[in-house]
Order: sequence, then C-alpha cells, then structure tokens
Amino acid sequence: MAVLPYPAGNIGSGNTKTPADLRAAIPLLCNQLDSVLLELFSVGRFRFLLIEHLSFCIIALSRVSVKIKPLYIGAVGNNGIGVTGINWNVKIMPLKTAKRILFVFCGLEDADIIKAIEYAASNGARISNNSFGGGFYNQAVVDAIRASKHLFVAAAGNEAKNNDVNPSYPASYDLDNTISVAATDHNDILAFFSNYGDISVDLGAPGVNTLSTLPGNNYDAYDGTSMACPHVVGVVALLLSDDPALTNNELKWRIMQATDFIGIPTVTGGRLNAYNALNLPPPAVTISVNPTSPTAVSPGDTIYYTVTLNNTSASDQSVMAAVVAVKPDGNGLPLISRLLTIGVGQTHYQDFSKVVPPGTIPGDYELIGRAEVPAVNFDEDLVVYSIVP
Repeated sequence: MAVLPYPAGNIGSGNTKTPADLRAAIPLLCNQLDSVLLELFSVGRFRFLLIEHLSFCIIALSRVSVKIKPLYIGAVGNNGIGVTGINWNVKIMPLKTAKRILFVFCGLEDADIIKAIEYAASNGARISNNSFGGGFYNQAVVDAIRASKHLFVAAAGNEAKNNDVNPSYPASYDLDNTISVAATDHNDILAFFSNYGDISVDLGAPGVNTLSTLPGNNYDAYDGTSMACPHVVGVVALLLSDDPALTNNELKWRIMQATDFIGIPTVTGGRLNAYNALNLPPPAVTISVNPTSPTAVSPGDTIYYTVTLNNTSASDQSVMAAVVAVKPDGNGLPLISRLLTIGVGQTHYQDFSKVVPPGTIPGDYELIGRAEVPAVNFDEDLVVYSIVP
C-alpha cells in the first residue's frame, strides 16, 4: 500500500454520485481537496469515510443533518482557495453505510456502523471521526469500537445537555479509545448548543461559525459539535505524522494534556491546542518492552520479556509502572502494576515470564508497557504476540 495521508468527511442531501464517481475521486491528493469535497457533497444523506494519513487511516461517519468538514482536517492552505485545514497531504475513501427508505428518508443502522468500523479496523485505521449521534446504547457497537483498537473521536451532541446525566451515543461510550468533543466559540467559551459533561466529555474544539464547502464551489459557515470533532481528529493525525509509533492512549493523553484551560464543563476544562500537543516535553520516564523469546506462540507456551524504565529527567520520579495484555476483542488484562521510584539518570529493568493459558483464542495480542505520573508523564511501548493453534 502506498504511503498516503488523510482528513474527515462532509455531506450533502442528494444521491447523484455513483460508486464509480467515488472510486474516481479516491486517488486525488489534498492539493485538490476542495474539488474532491464538492464531488462528495451529494453522495447520499449518510456517509462513512475512510481516510488515510501517512501510514494510518482516519474514518469518518456522518449524517446530512450534521455537516462534517473533511477540510478541517486536510484542506491545503496558502493556495488562495477556500480555507486551511490541519493536515495538507491527504486522501479520502468514502464508504456509504446508510439505507434509503421510501425514496425520501435515509436510515443508519447499528449493524451497518459496526460493519464499517470492522472494515476500517481490518484495513489498519488508526483514527475515526464520528460526527453523528442519536439512538440508544448498543453493546454490539461498544464491542466493535473496543475491538477496532483505533482512536474513536465523536461529537458530543448539540442539545445543550449534560451527557453525564443524559448520555449521547456514540460519544458517551466510556472506552479508553474514545474521545468526546464539545464545541467552543470565538470567545473561547462553550457554544450555547453544545453538550457537555465533567465526566463524559473530554475537551472542546472550535465549532461555531466554521467555514466549510458547499456544492457549486461555494462556502458557508456552520455550527455544531460535528465541526469541532474533526479538528481533534486533525491534530491526532499531526501527532501520528510526527511519531507513528504513538499508541492510542498516548495520543489521547497528549490531546487532553495539551488543552488550554478555559473552564468549560468537560474532563479537561480545556479547548484543543494543536501547537501544545506537538510540543509537549518528552516523557520524564520512558518504558520499553523487549521480547526475549519468540512472539509467535501457542497455548501452553511461555513468553519471556524484559521491561525497562529509564528516568531522563533532572529529578527522582515516582512512577506507576504497569503491563497490560490486550486481547483481540480489545479487552485488557492487567498483568503487572507497581509504584516505583526511579532516581535521576537511573535505569530500572526486570525480566518477566507468562504462560499462555490453555484454550486461549488464537489471534494477535498486544503486550503494552505503561509508565505514568498523573498530569506529568505518560509513556507506553507495545509488542504484538500472535497466538496460533
């Protein structure tokens, strides 16, 4: 596969484009993004977009009633056309998931959302933009998001309600690999329509009077958490372009740690800051997980690995060190958790072993080492083990 970068998506209200039209648009690079968006505007009322950035993908799922803006993530700047996005070298692959009902309405079913998430995951997607909402809690959707092992970024919703009390799905699915995004305005306060939540909404991003494309080479401004969501996706893409080895947890930690505090009712109380996210200091304590035996094993075999912690700071550090095994379905199994003090310039390492239990389901298992000092330090290292029959 070619090394290709990406943005999120946009919608229209007709259904005038054929699959051939979509396939023809896929190879276009982001220096033609504005014209690509115009082609995609009229492709149905619901949209699922798979977007790839460098060695990873971004997916976007959207609904016509919420105008999602791929150009927020990828529109090229300095060309005298339209607006400037966050990532300038991108492609779009749209995957339609909605069904037309009675030739007038469109419906988006959980089963189709799940299929789209699974398709994206099987093709290596790292990030998704999900500017849609509504419906009830669905455990199958939760399982699909968790198993996808990508960062699922979702719009908090536009009902001016507290998601802690009245959840809005999918933004309110409480998973490690989700980010819920509220909307802020030009005064750096919570948008009047935006949902919020001290526990369930992570941060805010610009979502008021945001300029986007319209059919016929036109532009107009729109409001919504659907506009805020792709701003976060774009910054995540920037982080990955700078360091493709970042894990989902590292990406989420950096996005949230880098916000500018403006006192809005979210987990961070802050608004997205791309510059801060890209310029956070390196971890004071780093962790690495190094296999000392084969990484392709069968049930009953023993895996051997070494965990190394290195204090690169100018002071002693008290760090929570952990190792977690993540199963193919995305569920984590804690293996080790210890509070350690690492002296200035010191390196701490220890050998470990683990027997693969009989009956373990074949598949790829992630062994993740984690070094954390809350609000100060977060570092992970990931090794993939393949369990074979």
